[in-house]
Amino acid sequence: MPAIQRQPGLVPSLILLTAIAFAIVYGIVVAGLPTELVLITLGAAATLFSLLHGGTWEGVMDIMGNKVRTALSALLVLYSIGIIIGTWMISGTIPYFIYHGLELIDPRYLYVMAFFGTAIVSTFTGTSWGSAGTLGVAIMGIAAAMDINLAITAGAVLSGAYFGDKLSPLSDTTIMASMVVGEDLYRHIRHLMYTSLPASVVAAVVYLILGLNMDLAEGTPEAIAASAETIGGLYQLNLLLLLPVAIVLFGSVRKKPTLVVLFLASACAALLAILLQGASPEAVAKAAVSGFNVSLLAGFNPGLDVATLPPALVSLLNRGGLYSMHGAVLFALCAFFLPRRWRQPASSRSCSIAAWPTCAPPAALSWPRWRPAAPSSWPPATAT
Repeated sequence: MPAIQRQPGLVPSLILLTAIAFAIVYGIVVAGLPTELVLITLGAAATLFSLLHGGTWEGVMDIMGNKVRTALSALLVLYSIGIIIGTWMISGTIPYFIYHGLELIDPRYLYVMAFFGTAIVSTFTGTSWGSAGTLGVAIMGIAAAMDINLAITAGAVLSGAYFGDKLSPLSDTTIMASMVVGEDLYRHIRHLMYTSLPASVVAAVVYLILGLNMDLAEGTPEAIAASAETIGGLYQLNLLLLLPVAIVLFGSVRKKPTLVVLFLASACAALLAILLQGASPEAVAKAAVSGFNVSLLAGFNPGLDVATLPPALVSLLNRGGLYSMHGAVLFALCAFFLPRRWRQPASSRSCSIAAWPTCAPPAALSWPRWRPAAPSSWPPATAT
């Protein structure tokens, strides 16, 4: 007969919750320990807590496997973002945005435009990583060329990206959150607006004020022109470079699977790099997997001397690739060690601290109280 699993009491639950919160704040913020190590350690503590309350190791592995399966699409999206950044860099799609952004954007309005731009893109595409990794990278390039505060620009980019991702019906995290709690997706989004919209208005006003009060250096216009000229000399800038962007926007409007859309956009960018920029298939593959490096431009730009390029521009362009997302994926996998609820295929269940008191108590402890099963031969046969 399987062991009855006990639901944790209030006092042990509060103790564990407090310990987890303290360990996260002290371990990551104060002590500066690696986040992954802290999450794995806390996951081990939560697992021990479950085992002490009648849980089984099989139950622990079962729930971890279920969480990985549930989040697999999101993890694959992260890897796809790395590939799309690498291919968009070597094809010239992101540099195309940087080049024209330097010519068109007023530096005083860059912060607020970064916020609204990434918010719109992430709402349409359903991915904050995609928005920050494509348009966000372009905006950071514009800010670097204009000698604008990169920290504030990055904050505006990430704020807009996460705002749009939070309210997008195409977002994996939004869909997953509504599924976990059993709530209608659009009702869930409507309730998220109660906190997201006021915060976005405040953020937009702050970014506008910061931009209008910005002190621009005297040489900023010359530096902007020089950066634009350098980028124009590295790539063949053409309207065809907007095709990968059009694929992403079309796929999001038509509500196509995110992974398929990102793959097609990457494939389109790879073809543009080969046909328009003259890159070799080997260079495109290297940019997609290992990340783009300006040294790859020398293969189809013989007169280029990488050593003469501005270091700020080189560090901006050198990014992307599938390998660049290993850290983000590892972080997500380590977070799975903190379970929401342990489930077991048997009739009994146990709950982890993160789910208390929302998960149901074990069936053997619920009302009405457990009664022994009737014998299989009930009623008993009458003696003859």
